[in-house]
Amino acid sequence: MHIKTIKFLALLIGILTLLATGCTAVKTFPNAARPGETVSLAVGSPDNLTMSNIDNVQFVSDAAPGSPVDITANVRSVFRLYADKTSSVYTDGAGTGTSQIVRTSAHEPWVSVMVVDMPEELSPGTPLPTGPGHIAITTKPGVTYPTIGNHINNKIIAMEILHESFPGDGTASTLDYEFATCCTLPGNLALLESAPHALVKSDITDATGITTGYGAIELKLDFTGKTTAPINESNVRVVADDMDVFTGSNRHIITGVNNEVLTIIMTSMSEQLKAYEMRFEAVLTPGNTFIGTPPTISSVTFYDINGDTVTDLTNYSTEIR
Repeated sequence: MHIKTIKFLALLIGILTLLATGCTAVKTFPNAARPGETVSLAVGSPDNLTMSNIDNVQFVSDAAPGSPVDITANVRSVFRLYADKTSSVYTDGAGTGTSQIVRTSAHEPWVSVMVVDMPEELSPGTPLPTGPGHIAITTKPGVTYPTIGNHINNKIIAMEILHESFPGDGTASTLDYEFATCCTLPGNLALLESAPHALVKSDITDATGITTGYGAIELKLDFTGKTTAPINESNVRVVADDMDVFTGSNRHIITGVNNEVLTIIMTSMSEQLKAYEMRFEAVLTPGNTFIGTPPTISSVTFYDINGDTVTDLTNYSTEIR
């Protein structure tokens, strides 16, 4: 493995420690870089932060605060990282660690990473000033953050620009990796980004105070006329958020497709399944795409531990991301 890739992956591993609170890093990884080099930013645990939902990214040098550099086009990728579920981050008790992310966002714990190639110049013919500065990010509407922390729009991430004489090559990393034993290939961070999918989620955005538990929840999602090819068991994949670190539901998931209707059933033998845990992505296999409006929720049914239906007023919605 190329040494640059090793260093970069080591830095991403360090970012995962931020899952303890789902916070935004106050500095880039690495903390300092030469003009033109690649840095990564841990930007907390947002929902719906994608490349297309980035409005503006700027680097502001402390030496030239009135001349911010627009580096939006330098963003190479935005993707999510998840911690090892056997680690202590996932077992440190309710109300702390990754459970705080679920409690204040009603989605699975993750930390989003933005990878940026720093510019080489402040402006054409003017080198980037050395010394401290910061990166400021503005997102488009629809990007939400856990209520436990600040939105990235309200934070800045510090970094220092090193003088060109500092050891290093001052170029963007290609993230080369060893492919089998034959050759070296450049890494493609775009492969880590979310593929287009249909998201089903509840209207609950903060799980604080929600205590009602269920034995099972069944949701039916109708894809009729919503995709270029009819869906079946082999061309749609269900990815459900795992919020068990907070709920302790030990939920089990069953899915199936019949006549283009996807049925997903979540069960909890301890009757601890929460309404907001019915959050999942329906991902189509390559070659099949969504058309028009999102799939339609045809029914949602709640059950107690005895299998009897019960009432819940939670609303669910679908959207294509």
